[in-house]
Amino acid sequence: MISVLLVAGPTIWCAHFMVVYLFAEAVCAGGGPTQVLGVGMVSMLTLAATGVALAATLLLTRVAHRRRRQRSGPASNWLAGDNLDPGLALTGALLGFLFVIAILFVAMPAAVLDPC
Repeated sequence: MISVLLVAGPTIWCAHFMVVYLFAEAVCAGGGPTQVLGVGMVSMLTLAATGVALAATLLLTRVAHRRRRQRSGPASNWLAGDNLDPGLALTGALLGFLFVIAILFVAMPAAVLDPC
């Protein structure tokens, strides 16, 4: 589907950003413990959410890149779409790479700074 390949990166980035931000806000404002076994809970969740978001974005970026190579042909699964235009598939792949970088930028402060 064209829409899946075009908006996959932005959608995953948005979900990742909201999960990380809301969890950090809940933990820091909650007044409870912010560390488990000496490791920050916010940092652990940020790294886990980043891994999941990166894996999903890279997978869908790879699908878009492969669809760019296939100029025509029958749809083999629900991600492939009906004869996706190679230009749109390239746009989806480039957006995917852009939002991989954006996801990493969201995760960088948790690796360096104390979130609370």
